[in-house]
Amino acid sequence: MKAQNQSQSAQNQLASLHAQHEKLLSELASLRDDRDSLQSNLTLTNQQAGRDVSKLQSQIDRLKQQLDAANQQLSATSQQLNATTQQRERDVQMLQNQLAEKEQREKSLLENVESTTAMQSQSEQRLREANEALQTSRRQYQESEQRVLELQEAVRRAQSEEEATRAELRSTARQLYELLQEVTQGSAMNRSSRTAEASALTLGHSLAEVSAETPEGVSGSLHELYAWSQQMLAENRSLHSQIASFEQQVASMSQNDSASSQVLALQAELREVRSRLASQEGLLSDVRSQLAMKEDAMASLQQELNQTPRCSCARSNCLRWKTS
Repeated sequence: MKAQNQSQSAQNQLASLHAQHEKLLSELASLRDDRDSLQSNLTLTNQQAGRDVSKLQSQIDRLKQQLDAANQQLSATSQQLNATTQQRERDVQMLQNQLAEKEQREKSLLENVESTTAMQSQSEQRLREANEALQTSRRQYQESEQRVLELQEAVRRAQSEEEATRAELRSTARQLYELLQEVTQGSAMNRSSRTAEASALTLGHSLAEVSAETPEGVSGSLHELYAWSQQMLAENRSLHSQIASFEQQVASMSQNDSASSQVLALQAELREVRSRLASQEGLLSDVRSQLAMKEDAMASLQQELNQTPRCSCARSNCLRWKTS
């Protein structure tokens, strides 16, 4: 019984093992199929992988070549960029230097403009002062011309008075000579000479009046005119000094081009005034020469009058003339 049970148990185990064996065979077949399928798939996969690897290798080689080309281009571009950067830096530095120089030039130009503006203002002020001085010189010149005309007229009047005085003196001298002849003849004929003495006294009064008028009147006027001409010459010299000073100012202003036309016109007017002053000085010199000649003539006439014999009574105011 026990053995039967053991046999039955062994059969059961054997059946179970047989079932397991069948199952394992079935599983093994399935695994073999799976293996075959996997092998087939693996083969296909390997083949595809080989193709993919070849393709990827080709792509890798191509990408490597592109990368090498890109690296070379990048290197060249980097060199160009470095060169461009350096050139840009040099350009920027040069532009900064040019900008600094431009700012310096603009600053200098601004200073020059300010200086030129100040100089122009000074030149305009000097030009106005020179114009005012020129107008003053013109007025003084016109006054001097008027004085010269008055002086010439006074000289002409003095000449006329001198000629009239000389004529009157000559007439008086002739009358005196005739009177002296008459007195001499009257004394020789033992006649009274009261009438002749009275006539001589009257004639002496006239001659003394003429003699008194001649030195103090005509000669005094000549001296006054001479002093006047001397004063005018001094004024002309002062005008010359002023004109020389104005010409120096105008010469300094002529360096400024902004007022060149006005400066040239002012220089021309100054030259014209100087020429007129020179002409006026020539006229004054002629007048002074004429005055000197008239003074010499008046001195000679006064000497002739002083040499005429008068009464010996030793009275300075005696108007009687010698009759013997």
